[in-house]
Amino acid sequence: MSCPEATFLITFEINNIWMYRYRKNMKGKERINEKKNKLFL
Repeated sequence: MSCPEATFLITFEINNIWMYRYRKNMKGKERINEKKNKLFL
């Protein structure tokens, strides 16, 4: 494997982890907002 390929794969993996965490956080925020909305209703 050449160096550019290795760096590409590493950055790709980091992006996947970051996106996964970001989506998880967004889902958590949505749940919190739903709870707040239920309290206000």
